[in-house]
Amino acid sequence: VARADITTGLPRVEELFEARNPKSSALLADREGTVAIEQTDNGRVLSVTSTETDQRLYRLAAGWEPVLASGTPVVKDKTAIALGPDEQKLVSEIDGVFLLDDRTVYVRSEKEAKTDYSVPVAYQIFVEDGEQVVPGQQLTDGAKDPQQILLTQGRDEVQRYVIDEVQKVYRSQGVNTNDKHIEVICRQMLRKVSITHPGDTDFLQDERIDRFEFNQINEEILAQGGEPATAIPVLLGITKAALETDSFLSAASFQETTRVLTEAAINGKVDQLRGLKENVIIGKLIPAGSGFGVVPSAELTAGEQAALAEVIAGRAEAEPASREDYAELMDANLVPPAPMAGLELEDGEDAAAAEESAMADGIEDPSPILDAVAEDEEG
Repeated sequence: VARADITTGLPRVEELFEARNPKSSALLADREGTVAIEQTDNGRVLSVTSTETDQRLYRLAAGWEPVLASGTPVVKDKTAIALGPDEQKLVSEIDGVFLLDDRTVYVRSEKEAKTDYSVPVAYQIFVEDGEQVVPGQQLTDGAKDPQQILLTQGRDEVQRYVIDEVQKVYRSQGVNTNDKHIEVICRQMLRKVSITHPGDTDFLQDERIDRFEFNQINEEILAQGGEPATAIPVLLGITKAALETDSFLSAASFQETTRVLTEAAINGKVDQLRGLKENVIIGKLIPAGSGFGVVPSAELTAGEQAALAEVIAGRAEAEPASREDYAELMDANLVPPAPMAGLELEDGEDAAAAEESAMADGIEDPSPILDAVAEDEEG
């Protein structure tokens, strides 16, 4: 009964996005091989046995002759497999068996590798004794550990697993969600790699770096004829991934503000403001929409400079408007009508009310602004 109580619903989604080890995780095969199930005093033991083959090939040049017969065992760095001019010796680089094919000699080594798994009593085994399994295959019931999937099957498979498991939760509640939203999250969870061999780069052993930057630097090293670095993918939960973003402004606004800002100051980091969050923090336009990629220029064009010079010199003159233009603007209530000529207003008296009173008394005098326009047109 306890085994049936598995994590479901939104807690399951959180467990996947945080890349946590499930409470009752399934056993996964870490290699390709043959299954053997054994009952011991301490419980059931499931083992996967595989044969690993290593081979070295040597092409004999003129003057070199093999000195062993096919099938002869050889010892690394001790057994000579061919003799050349001036009694030169070709020594095997690995332990194994010597094989001869015309002028080509081989040393082949086969080693048996075995992995044992202790299976709890409550677990149900999904494979049978003698069955062939592949890396990442589920051996018992339970939820798969995303970290183990990444280790045994790679980045693509763990992305597929997270997407499928999250969709199972939402679809069980009748919610349809496009895969692209989950894919964006998975991309951020898997954007880091851990350096295993720095090569000719400036990386350090076990350093975590953005995989796109890693690929770019490796391309530059290869173009220069150097040795590229090697790395393995890293799966981070969304909380950890947010703290390891390239923008220290974005990371500091999320969690561990003091630590993030202190490390940024010590390392002399520069925030390139490539994301949305950091641009919003400093009140800058986000790099998205119709303005994306458009850099505003502070320089004026030749026409703008000429217009500015005219304004500064006082040579810019407004084009005179006609009587009809003013009349249309006043009819549309876009400009207030001017008071009648000769109409004196008392303190605080409204011009419109005074005009209505004057017109009621039979005074009809056009607005002085219209008279000024008429005079300008006649002139």
